[in-house]
Amino acid sequence: MFEEVFNGFRVTLFKEKIRVTDKVTDKVTDNLTENQNWIVRLMIDNPRITTRELADNIHISQRKIKENLSKLKERGIVQRIGAAKGGYWKVMN
Repeated sequence: MFEEVFNGFRVTLFKEKIRVTDKVTDKVTDNLTENQNWIVRLMIDNPRITTRELADNIHISQRKIKENLSKLKERGIVQRIGAAKGGYWKVMN
């Protein structure tokens, strides 16, 4: 989108929304916050997604992503398999 401003113009680029699969059951996503729900759905769509990619897609900080991941791991909803680099996320049923 182009907008004319005082001494020039502004360009706004919109990121295409990621398509998320519907493999998540209601049981898994019950009682999750909106951000936690998005995290789980994005992990199902891409198990190798990074915290930075999660933050970029959900538009929250990496710190908030890590806080939510900690809560999801404590509840047994997600599990990290392998190393921090090169590992992947497993969503538990």
